[in-house]
Amino acid sequence: MNPHDYAEALLRELAPPRRNQFFYGKRMDVQHFRMEQDYGRLKQTLLNRLTLGKGVVCGLRVAMDGQRLTVDPGVAIDGLGREIVVPVRSLVEPASDAATYADSKDSAPSGLFTLWVCYRECSADYQPVLVSDCDTREQCAAGTTVESFCFKVTPGLAPLQGDPLWCVQPQRDSKDPQPTQQTDGDADPFLAAARAHNLPNVDAVRDALSSRRRALCMATSAACDFDQGDPCVPLAALLLSDGRPLRVDSCLVRPRIYSNAVLLDLILCLAQRVDECCKDAGAAPLMQVAAVDFVHRGPDGDTVVTSVASPLTPIELPINGNTNAIRVRFTKPFAQDAHAPTTPGPDDANFQRHNVLVLPEEPLQGIRYVPGALAIEAPDSLRFDLLTGSPYSRGPQRGWQKGRYRLLVCGTQDAPSGRPALTDLSGVALDGEPRAPANGAMSGDGTAAGDFSITFTVG
Repeated sequence: MNPHDYAEALLRELAPPRRNQFFYGKRMDVQHFRMEQDYGRLKQTLLNRLTLGKGVVCGLRVAMDGQRLTVDPGVAIDGLGREIVVPVRSLVEPASDAATYADSKDSAPSGLFTLWVCYRECSADYQPVLVSDCDTREQCAAGTTVESFCFKVTPGLAPLQGDPLWCVQPQRDSKDPQPTQQTDGDADPFLAAARAHNLPNVDAVRDALSSRRRALCMATSAACDFDQGDPCVPLAALLLSDGRPLRVDSCLVRPRIYSNAVLLDLILCLAQRVDECCKDAGAAPLMQVAAVDFVHRGPDGDTVVTSVASPLTPIELPINGNTNAIRVRFTKPFAQDAHAPTTPGPDDANFQRHNVLVLPEEPLQGIRYVPGALAIEAPDSLRFDLLTGSPYSRGPQRGWQKGRYRLLVCGTQDAPSGRPALTDLSGVALDGEPRAPANGAMSGDGTAAGDFSITFTVG
């Protein structure tokens, strides 16, 4: 067996580490010095292959350069845990390696191929052998082993780097990804035993049995995975035509090993995406305007004149409808403390301190607001009533005068005027920006605070 093949065979097996046991007067020879080196080297390769795995650590970008390929400097770990260091930019002639597999030795290779980087040991620093073993005639021997690299091109594609099936398939109803090996819920024998022995941490046992950590452990539990195939690391998939590269894909077959710094960046990126996707999933819904109705309130009760379809469209009200009230319903109960809804009555010198207003486009008798009164019809519903005797009230039916008006319900506090924002019971301001009705609301941009308004014309 070639010494190189013998060394690879040793790396494919589990063996207890051996190290020198020193004592005074011990004779150190080649075997013992090799044992001293192998103790550290074999432990490092064992950790590399079982904790890091096989793949590219950094660099080794593959690009086309005419009929050749270029491979940037980089580092990889092969399937036996050996570090492969490519210190310089290298050129690869894909046609020369791929031609070995061509159908005809006279034709240039075409089709799909894979470029690999392999661990290779080279002997260097030859020097005279001062003392030789019996029956040997070597005059010189290599004093250094260089842990170098080489490239090769093989037909077909290396194993594709897709998503693992165990993490993308939907979970079954059972708490265990392998339900045949797990009993359900409270019937689990470990939980039953914990109860039978009156252990103080029965709840902790139940939680651990249904935890994601246990599900992941069972999904990934397997024997030590020693690379029994080619230990080389695939770098890129190649598409060749008559020996010339047409396309290079460095991620289709390339396994990657991510540093802790990169893994931390990926975790932070995932956290940002989760925040963007679910930032409001656990938050209480905001109070929004659900519906607006224009009403005629007469001695025989209420008659709904018009229900607003969209606050973005001006409303036309016939003057003979004698509309004299506006009902506003919210998606949540509103506060009735310092943030309670209020509206100005007659002769209010500071009408802007109120958070429910009806404003005329053309003031009558110099009054810049429509005097009214508010009635709380329900925890989430209020009604604005036009006051009798107001310049904006007409006739015995107390209907609106002709004109153009704007209803304003304020979810934004105005400190200079002393106007409080309309809020829900927890003190969160109305999400009031008008929008096309959806999901039972006609206001809101997803952020607390904002004023709701609609324009209506009586004529």
